[in-house]
Amino acid sequence: MRGMDKEQIRDLFNNLWNEKDPWPFSPNDVIIKKKKKILERYIKHSRTILDLGCGGGDFMNYVLEGGKGDRYIVGVDIAEGALVNAKKFNIYDKLVLGFIDEIDKFKDFYDLVLLNEVLYYQKDYLNALRKILSLCSKYIFISVAMGYLYFNNNDIKMIREVLKSEFFNIVVDTRIDYYRFRIIPLRLIIYRKYPQTHKHIFVGERYV
Repeated sequence: MRGMDKEQIRDLFNNLWNEKDPWPFSPNDVIIKKKKKILERYIKHSRTILDLGCGGGDFMNYVLEGGKGDRYIVGVDIAEGALVNAKKFNIYDKLVLGFIDEIDKFKDFYDLVLLNEVLYYQKDYLNALRKILSLCSKYIFISVAMGYLYFNNNDIKMIREVLKSEFFNIVVDTRIDYYRFRIIPLRLIIYRKYPQTHKHIFVGERYV
């Protein structure tokens, strides 16, 4: 996934969204539940939200279970099919077709910015992150996949450094492990290499 040009990424996701949602959403997924739990307190104190790489809107709709209230929410994605799907939920006040680092398309200040599983698609992800942080007035939520096709420990270190250099306290810095295996006594365990090993999640809070 890493190192792809923007045109390649756009083509990839437009093709994936040609027929249907390429990632069927399950609210029972352990990782999705944990992400929602982390976000709850920050959603509560946010009136403007920027959802970068919003996809089909399923995750945001799940996080806002019970209604969006008076929040103003902008969703951004590079796949037209994703935005068509996101519109069905009626939770976004504005949907923008574009890359997450094209901030002139949605430039404003937002209480909460979400980067949910999208940062590693950026060739220069640190520069993209710096641009995005300039729009964030309170909180930034970052979730990334870890693994040989995604981010590694050095990338996590660099994200921490960028957050601190842009005047953010890191209030959440944690990993969520996958639960793929069941231990069965006296059974042979076959090792399989997965492109994703776990998720790493940050929440940054801008200095007051």
